[in-house]
Amino acid sequence: MSPLAGKLFYHCGYVQGLRKDSLWEYAMPEAEKIGGKVGQSPSEFEADMQDGDGIWLAMWDGDGAWPEMPEDGGAWSRTEHAGIRRNGGKMKYKMLQSTDLKVSGICLGTVKYGTDMAERDAWEQMDSFLDLGGNFLDTAHVYGDWTPGERAKSEHVIGRFLKNRGNRSRVIISTKGAHPYMETMGESRVKPECIRRDLEESLQALGTDEIDLYFLHRDDLSMPVEEILGVLEEERRKGKIRWYGCSNWTLPRLQEADRIAKAEGYSGFVCNQLMWSLAKINASGVADPTLVLMDQDTYRYHAESGKSAMAYTAAAQGYLAKRMTGAYIGDSLRAQYDNRENEEIIGLLREYRVSPGEFALAWMMHHDFVSIPIVTFRTALQLWEGIRSTELEMPEELVWGIREIKRKSREENAGML
Repeated sequence: MSPLAGKLFYHCGYVQGLRKDSLWEYAMPEAEKIGGKVGQSPSEFEADMQDGDGIWLAMWDGDGAWPEMPEDGGAWSRTEHAGIRRNGGKMKYKMLQSTDLKVSGICLGTVKYGTDMAERDAWEQMDSFLDLGGNFLDTAHVYGDWTPGERAKSEHVIGRFLKNRGNRSRVIISTKGAHPYMETMGESRVKPECIRRDLEESLQALGTDEIDLYFLHRDDLSMPVEEILGVLEEERRKGKIRWYGCSNWTLPRLQEADRIAKAEGYSGFVCNQLMWSLAKINASGVADPTLVLMDQDTYRYHAESGKSAMAYTAAAQGYLAKRMTGAYIGDSLRAQYDNRENEEIIGLLREYRVSPGEFALAWMMHHDFVSIPIVTFRTALQLWEGIRSTELEMPEELVWGIREIKRKSREENAGML
C-alpha cells in the first residue's frame, strides 16, 4: 500500500460546464495510483455534479481510514509530502501593470478554434472556462488562416459565441494584428494601413466596439517605432483599443518603445507576449526565426520595470509531461526541448512527485512581475487541470531547486532562460 494512502483528497471546485464523467474518469486512476478508492459511487458522484456545487473526492486506504478535512477549506493534493497545497478551488486574478484589466491567472488560447477544434466544442470550452472563473481569452486575426474558407476563424468563432451568450462584459479579449498573410509570410505588414485594416476586421469578427488588449503580432525593424506607436495611440484615443502591447519584439525595440511612449505621454506597450515556459527552449529548434524567446536580459527588464508578460507555448506543448509518462515525442518537439537543463528539471519533478503539467503552468505565474500563461486545451479535463494550476502554492525547496538549475544553465548558455 502506498504510504500516501489515507492522506489524500481533492477539492474539485465548481464544475459547471464539464462533462459529468470527466472528473470521475480523472479520480479513478488517481486513486489507483495510491492503492486507494474513490469515496463516492458513480451515482453519488453524478448527483453532486448535477447540484452544481463544489464536491469532495476523498481517497482512503484499505482499512477504510478517512482523512481529516482541512479546517480552512483547502485541500491536499497527491503531492502533499512535497508541501504543495491548494487554496480551496478559487481562481486567482491579477491586474496587468498600468491598466484597469483584472485578468484570470490563466489565459485561454484559442488558436485552434474553427480548425482543429470545431465551433461547437470551442463554445463548450469557453462556457467551461468562464464557469470555472476564467475571463481572459487570447486570439489573433491570423488564427485559422492556414486552412481554406473564412478568414480570422478563431475571432469569428469567439464573436459568434459572445453574441449568442450575451456575455461580452464578462470577457477580456486579447487579439493580435499586423501578422504577414499566410500566402506571403516574407512580407511585413507592420505598417499603419495594415494595422488599421486588421484592427477594423478584428472588431467586426469579434462583434465588439472595443478590444481590451491589442497586440502587434510581429515587428518590422525598418519601421520607426514612433510611427507604429502613433497609430496605436490614435486608435486607442478613438476608443477602439483600451490598451495595447507587443508580441515578438526584441528587447532593444521594446525599450525604445517604452522611452518614446514616456516622452510622448502615450500609454505605450502595457504587456509583452513572447515564447516562454518552464522548460528551457532550444532557440536552434524553433523553426520560425521571427518568434522572440524570453531570455535573461528580457526577464530582468520585466522584473525591474514591472511590465506584464504573457507566455505563449507556456506548457511547452506538453513536453515535460510526455517525458515523465513515456509518451511519444516527435522530432520537432525534441529539437525544441531536449537539453540537459530539462533533464535536470524532470529529475527534480520526479523527486517531488508533482504533476508536470500543473507545476509548469504554476511556475509561469510566480514571478516578480505579472506573468500570464496562454494555454490551449483539447479536452474539458485538461482545462480543469489547467485551472487547478492557479491554486498551487509551491514549496520553497522545489522552487529553489528549479531556480538553481536555471541559474547554472544560464551561466553555461549565455543567458537563455
